Amino acid sequence: MPTRRVAQRPWAEIEEGVREMRLLERERLPRITHGICHECADELRGQIGAVG
Repeated sequence: MPTRRVAQRPWAEIEEGVREMRLLERERLPRITHGICHECADELRGQIGAVG
């Protein structure tokens, strides 16, 4: 199955992706994957480490 990045960018806010791919206008939704950028992952690990 071909993959498509939002506007050919590796990371985008979910709202941007929904708008740019016109997901709410489709009869059937495509398979969507998600992830977290490296900067956000590092920040999240730091927050988790500070709590635990």
